[in-house]
Amino acid sequence: MAAGRNFCTMETRAHRDGYTLRDVDGKGDEQGGYFDAKGEWKMGIWEKEGCPAVLETGCEVEEVWRRWKCDVPDIDVRPSTDAGHYLCDFIYYASLAYNYKRAAGDPGPVMFLHVPGEAEEADIERGKEVAVSLIRAMVGTWIQDRK
Repeated sequence: MAAGRNFCTMETRAHRDGYTLRDVDGKGDEQGGYFDAKGEWKMGIWEKEGCPAVLETGCEVEEVWRRWKCDVPDIDVRPSTDAGHYLCDFIYYASLAYNYKRAAGDPGPVMFLHVPGEAEEADIERGKEVAVSLIRAMVGTWIQDRK
C-alpha cells in the first residue's frame, strides 16, 4: 500500500542499494549494498551475485499500461519508476534479481503493484479489481508478444 496516494501504480524499476531506513524490527539492509557507520561500502548479496544496481521489469510497460487503463477506465492507474526506496522497492528488487539470476540476465515479467492505503470494503473491492486487471493486462501482453 502507498499511504497518501489516491491512485494505483505498477512499479517498473527497483534499486539494489542505499536503503538507510530500518524496518519495524530495527534491521537494516544487509542484502543490498550499504555504507556502514564508518562510511565504508559493504557489498550486499545481490551485488556479490553480479546483479546491477537498478533492475527494470521485463514487461512491455506501455502495452501493459494501455491494456490496464482500458480495463479499469474509472480508476486512476499509472506506471511508476519510484517504488519508494524502502521495503516495497527492496522486495521488488529481490523479485527482479531472483529472475535475473535464474534467467541469465532477464528479470522477466515481474511487476509490483501499489494501491492506496485505504481499508473500507469498497476500497478493498477496488483493489482486487485493479490487481486482477493488471494481471489480465500482463498476461494479454505476454500472449500477444508470443505470437
